[in-house]
This record gives sequence, structure tokens and C-alpha cells, in this order.
Amino acid sequence: MAAMNRSLLARVVGSPSRVVSLLSFCAALTACIEANRPQFVVADSSETVTGVDTTTAGADVADVADAPDVGDECDGLRQCPRLSQCVENACVAGRCVAQNRQDDVACDDNEPCTTTDVCRSGVCMAGPKSIDNTVCDDDGLFCTGFGLCVAGTCERQLREDCPTAVSGPCSDGSVCSEEAHGACVPKPLDDGEKCDSGKLKGECSRGACVPPAMVWVPEGVFDQGCDGNVSSICQDNAKPEHDVYLSGFAIGAREVAEGDWRKCVLAGACLARVHEADHALVGERVSATELDWVRAKAVCEWSGAALCSEAQWEKAARGTGDNRFPWGNAVADCTLANFADEPGATGCGTHAVDEGGARPAGASPYGALDMAGNVWEWVADGYLENYSAFAGGTPRDPTVPVEANDLQIHMLRGGGWQSGTSEIYVYHRRAEGAEVSDVDIGARCCWQPEPSTTSGGQP
Repeated sequence: MAAMNRSLLARVVGSPSRVVSLLSFCAALTACIEANRPQFVVADSSETVTGVDTTTAGADVADVADAPDVGDECDGLRQCPRLSQCVENACVAGRCVAQNRQDDVACDDNEPCTTTDVCRSGVCMAGPKSIDNTVCDDDGLFCTGFGLCVAGTCERQLREDCPTAVSGPCSDGSVCSEEAHGACVPKPLDDGEKCDSGKLKGECSRGACVPPAMVWVPEGVFDQGCDGNVSSICQDNAKPEHDVYLSGFAIGAREVAEGDWRKCVLAGACLARVHEADHALVGERVSATELDWVRAKAVCEWSGAALCSEAQWEKAARGTGDNRFPWGNAVADCTLANFADEPGATGCGTHAVDEGGARPAGASPYGALDMAGNVWEWVADGYLENYSAFAGGTPRDPTVPVEANDLQIHMLRGGGWQSGTSEIYVYHRRAEGAEVSDVDIGARCCWQPEPSTTSGGQP
């Protein structure tokens, strides 16, 4: 058969040498096509793709509300976001389809004591276990110190005493870990201790190294909004209650103070308030007031931080439970917040704003003070009428772009010293124009660490 085909080709193309060249070219082309043929599975939009790693850790995931999903149409403008480290969401014939990445492509299984993890059939497979006593980091936080790998597990249970230390007496503030076979490891730092993560010189808070005077809010899911089926006091703009996933961040332990504001004005980074002279006699630790949205944004950015997103603010205020107030569900009183505890008794009878942190019993679960009452606090997001767009899902780090907000309306959170009880609920939302300022409107700042893939660059 081969001889017959070659004879037929000879009649068509001429000399035997040209036949051989043509056959060689065809064989090479066929091999190339087979080697690069896309290996994908077209998933029906009504079915779940099985056998696929659906985690997004380490993946370049587009957190855009209108990003196409598997089965959706795609083109040069609507790109398909990656599904995971080992599964692409490729645009094929105008549709997004799940497509396993090539085997042996490097990935990260998020286990600190495995090495050279690789993709296999769309799943990130753990590589060999690290050698015992290899330094590891199991939580991504600087102030907790590092652990050591033991039998493939990152151990970080430390003891001050260890007479059988294999490395001799510990020094430089390190402590001995029996779980790590008597080796010395860095000592975790307590809240408030100075830290230097290599990217930031700050203070420890809940294991993270954060800017001074801030507290750390760990990553995770919390309930945002108010459940109208449970509570009769929910505003329509706080419905529906829904899950939100937030990356870890830090928030100011106190509101922006007058002293902070004055430094920003002197530095030329903040525009003086209309009644700036009237504030000259106010103490430096008193929370700054009469800030419009632009000024609030400016003072936070001058400090190296930013206005909080609305989701960040609410998580920092309420935690992950069903709290109505930062301190829980106990009835609000003047030991907990500076507000109008009864008609006419603004500022708990003082008719004035407090120094920041004057009522520590009202602290939030993460240690943020005055998140109920004292001054209203601007957030960064543009105006969002309600949370219906988030119903039925778990948005990740959601924000409402200011550019999409033609009216320049923003939200104020937390209530102020003139507010009644209903306005200091953690889910209460007040919409105002960006130009609005008042004697009970101020600011609070948030800070997000830069992403890092190295153990020495964590917050």
C-alpha cells in the first residue's frame, strides 16, 4: 500500500526526491498538530465539571461582575477568566470552555511543606515533602513567626524552655520548639510590639505586621447587610443580607484625629476646611469633623492608606457574627458609644465629639474603637442602592467604582454623636453627596498589604 501511494504521488509531483520531501513535511505537520491539539471539555452550563481543581488560590482570577463563565460567549473584549491554577477557561469558537493546562506546569497546593507541585489532569498535585526542619510559614502572617516542617507538616507550637535543643541555646529572641525536634525558631510577637516585615515597619496586630495605630482583620467570609425576614428594623438599602469574602486588611483603631488632619494640611496634601480656624482650639486627639468625601479620601491617602470599602468597614465593625452593634447585641448606652442616647441628649449629654477611643468597652471584635457613634465615617465606594446584585453569591472583595457613580453619592457609616440608636447599627447606611460635611462627619482609613509569594514578605 505504501509503495502504491508513493507511486501515485510520483505521478502527481514528479521526482522521487520531491515525494520523500512532501511525505516528511506531512508527517512533521501531523505530529505538530497532535502535540498541540487543545485538550478541553465543553461543560454544559447546567452541569458541574467533575475531576477539576476549582480552587482559585494563585490563579489570575478576574473579579469582574460581567466576566464570562464557562459556556458564555466570549470575544476580544470579553476574556474568559482562569478557573484555577491548572484549568484555563479558554475562548473556543466564541464560547468559554474549561481546558486543563499542560501537565507538569508548576502550581502551588498551598501546603507550606511540599515542594515542586505540578498540574496533572487539571489538578494541582502535591510534590515531595520538604526536608524536616525546613523553615515554613503556615498562615502568611509576620508576627506569629515561622514554623519548621516535620513529616510534611508545618509545626509552630513553641515553648520557652527546651533543655534538649539540638541547636544549642536559643538567642536573638527565638524560642525552642519541641515539635520541631528541639530547634530554635523565631518567637511570635504580641499585639502592639514593633515589627519589620521587610516591606513595612509597624506594629503587630492579631499576628500581622500592620501600620501603627491599626488593627488587623483576617481574611474570610462574613454576613453583610440586614435580614428583613428576621429583623423589622432593616433599611431597604441594607437588604438582602448576603455572604462576602474579604482578603485580610487593616483598619484604623481610631477615627482620623484632628492632629492627623492638621499634619496633612501643613504637608500640603489636604485642603483646609471652610471653618478650619474654628478647629484650632480642638484637642489633637479629638476625632476630626467637617470632612467631605474628597478631604476624607485625601487624608487617608496621605497617611499611606485609603478609605475603607463599604464591605471592609462593615466586617471590621461587626465581625463574622450577627452583631447589631460592634460590641454585640447588648442595648446601646453611653459606656459603649457617643450618641444621642435619648431625645435631645446628643453626645450622651455632652453635645460634642469625643477624643478617639474614649469608650473602649464599645470596641469591635477586632479592636476598632468608636465604630458606633462619635462621627460618621465616609467609605470609598460609589453609591449602591441596595445589595440585590450580590444576592445568591459570595462576592470577593466587592467595591462599587466611583467612575460609575455620575451623581457622586457615597455612603457614610457608623453614626455620629447626634445619631439615635437606629443609626449606629453596624448595617445602617446613609447616602450623601461627596460635597457634604458636618460637625459629626469624619473619616477612618484602611490598609491592604501588597500580595507576596515569599515567606518573608507577609504582613
